[in-house]
Amino acid sequence: MEKTLKDHLVDTLDDLDEGQFNRFKDKLGETTFQGRKIAKGKLQKATTLEVASLLISTYTKKYAAEITILILRAINEVDLAKELEKKTGAVVNVVGLESSPPHAGVPGEVEEVIEGPVSLLRTHKVRLIEVLSNDPSPIEQGVHSKGLLSDRKYRNIRSINDPSEKIAELLDFIMGKGSGAAQEFIELLRKLQDDFPTLPAELLGVNRN
Repeated sequence: MEKTLKDHLVDTLDDLDEGQFNRFKDKLGETTFQGRKIAKGKLQKATTLEVASLLISTYTKKYAAEITILILRAINEVDLAKELEKKTGAVVNVVGLESSPPHAGVPGEVEEVIEGPVSLLRTHKVRLIEVLSNDPSPIEQGVHSKGLLSDRKYRNIRSINDPSEKIAELLDFIMGKGSGAAQEFIELLRKLQDDFPTLPAELLGVNRN
């Protein structure tokens, strides 16, 4: 039997780990698209099946996949967004998309608020790629053991052959998960600083906000 749009939405949301699914719901509840918005109260305890139903009932079958793809991109789940776009044939257009409260910046885009640890990782991203790409294995294993990567994302990152590209993808994913994940990553770097003695001192000295 051919899968329906709802099936594809549920499959996609099921691929998110618990933290990213909650982040998806939070971002969705902040976003107005095509003049419509799902109340956060409806999303807070909703399952993947219930969220898929809300997406279709609120945005119709015409736009449910599109808003899902946009929110996935906003939380840095780019691979899942591409997969859903391919499965549904959705044509993604950011026109009519607003983040609530609205931010100054590029109209129509969901803008992420950068917090302390995220900002630090972003500032030192180039240097981190240079240092960590010398031996990515301890970082990959450490991040996975901390639960910051789902098994699926861990496999995806491990499959990247180029060490610099691997670390860049990992950093982008961690920053996309927000301040808590970024701080845990920084704490992991502290534990591994003997393995990477040239890590930026400023980054290693950051405290949780």
